[in-house]
Amino acid sequence: MQFRESDLQQTVVERIRKGELWNSIRGKDEVKKIADLNDAGTLPRFSIDQIVRTTVARAASRVLQSLFAPTLILEDRNISISPGESLRPDIICIDEETETLVLFELKKSDQTGRQALTELLAYEQEVKNILPFLADYDTALILISTEWSTLMDHAAAFFSSRRRHTRCLSDWSS
Repeated sequence: MQFRESDLQQTVVERIRKGELWNSIRGKDEVKKIADLNDAGTLPRFSIDQIVRTTVARAASRVLQSLFAPTLILEDRNISISPGESLRPDIICIDEETETLVLFELKKSDQTGRQALTELLAYEQEVKNILPFLADYDTALILISTEWSTLMDHAAAFFSSRRRHTRCLSDWSS
C-alpha cells in the first residue's frame, strides 16, 4: 500500500491533538548541541560551513520550542481572501507561550517538495492578512516530507541561514 499525504496529515494532527508532537520528533538533542556550540574551540573558527550549520541549528531550535504544546487552529482549508484563489495550508497552529504562528506543509515525496517552501511563504502572508493581530508573532515554517532531495535540503538551509525559522522533518510514516 502506498503512503498518502492524507495519512501523513492525519498522523501529525493526531500527535498535535494528543500533545505527543514534541516527543515524536527525533534529533532534538543533536540540534541543541549544534545550536549551543561555542565556536571558540573549533578550527577554522569562521568557516562558512560552521556558520551556516550553527545558524540553521539555531533556527531549528527556535522552531522546536514552538512545538512543545501548539494549539491546532486549522487543517487543510482554503484561507484565501481572494475569490477564485485557493491557498490550503496543511496545518496551522499557534503556540501562545512563544508567540509563534506554526505553519506545516506536508509532502509525500521530493517531487512535490520543490514548491513547499514557496507555499509556506504564501500561507504565512495570507494568515497575517487575515489575522493582523498576529503581525508581532514569529512564524515557524515546518516542512515534513517522507523523502528529501538535494534541492529541498539546500532551499531549507537557505531559509534558515536568512533568519527564517524553518524546520524540516522526516520519517513520519511510522
